[in-house]
Amino acid sequence: MRIIIFTIIITLLVFTISFKSVSFLEKTSVNMISPLKNVEENIKRENWEKAEENLWIFEEKWKGNKLIWALLIDHSEIDNIELSIVHIKSYITSRDLTEAKKEIAGLYLYLRHIPETEKLNLKNIF
Repeated sequence: MRIIIFTIIITLLVFTISFKSVSFLEKTSVNMISPLKNVEENIKRENWEKAEENLWIFEEKWKGNKLIWALLIDHSEIDNIELSIVHIKSYITSRDLTEAKKEIAGLYLYLRHIPETEKLNLKNIF
């Protein structure tokens, strides 16, 4: 009887931690997308200085979340996000509108895709 109770408790604990971690990823992802949209809008207007400021705000939010994200997701995803940030900085510095927009679109994809892949569902299990 103790084994059954212990197994149920452990199972509930695993599910709870899983749901909390996905909830955290979703919340922080949405929180980081907001300044990234501002970067994109300023790039479209070719307001490069403001785009740079908004990218700095995004980076600060990213740095605040990066440690916990690293505990929850695959490190290659973290590397992809870091690389995108470096590319966007470079494109803003060189005033490359097309490449900056493409790289921001890729970063959006990472930020939206990661919480989806971490959700506990049959699609992600099999």
